[in-house]
Amino acid sequence: MPIVARTAFGCSPSGSAGPDSSRLRHSDPVAADPRGVVLRPRPGAVRSSAPAPACLLRSHNEPVRSRPPRILRSRVRARRPVQPAMATLLEDYPPEGPVLDVGCGSGDLAIHLAESGVRAIGVDFVEEAISQAEEKRGALPATVAELLEFRVADALRPSAFGHALGAVVDSGFLHLFGPEECDAYAEDLARAIRPGGRLYLHEFAIDFEIPNVPREVTGAEVRARFTPERGWRILEVRSGEFLSQVAPMPTPAILACVERVVR
Repeated sequence: MPIVARTAFGCSPSGSAGPDSSRLRHSDPVAADPRGVVLRPRPGAVRSSAPAPACLLRSHNEPVRSRPPRILRSRVRARRPVQPAMATLLEDYPPEGPVLDVGCGSGDLAIHLAESGVRAIGVDFVEEAISQAEEKRGALPATVAELLEFRVADALRPSAFGHALGAVVDSGFLHLFGPEECDAYAEDLARAIRPGGRLYLHEFAIDFEIPNVPREVTGAEVRARFTPERGWRILEVRSGEFLSQVAPMPTPAILACVERVVR
């Protein structure tokens, strides 16, 4: 029997690309050895169905996955690097708080924002993801932890959180939904973000010919959805990459910073 540990969160490094519906659909098996080291398959490597080597079995012949060692369990809660393209966008157009991280997963992008001194609220509908985010928050210095809040909630309704938001960061969330859901989401963002606040987008810019994966988001769609007539001003649309377990190589991505204006 092959020894595998299946990660619940498919997008890595995180952005939010935490475990909202995208992360659950992007799960990717990774091998694990008894020392707790996570071994990801090399690009192009073929996963074998052969029995596990003896070195991956405990001395009493018990597969590692049935009783994962403590160090392997702790790796699930380890901090992941923020998506580099999103981090650069935030540096180029610094947000003001409070910032809502939609589909925050296990919280790494929200933590990144709090470490930069901005109040951040992470939301995800996956309870386990929020539990892991809270564990990470508990390990942070008090000055950072007090700027963070995590909630189990529907990230498609940012206005439901009762804040006039300074920004919303969307790293791998919009590209999960079809036109009608995205229209409703954009309308709700307009209610949630205060004038002068900003929306940060980081989405796939490619379609995969397999079911249940994110769709392509184009610059034309961004410009059509966030128009001056709807109270938006596009500051920049740029190309970039999305690091994800959907593909072994970086995925082409689109990024945008859009500002809310008074009509």
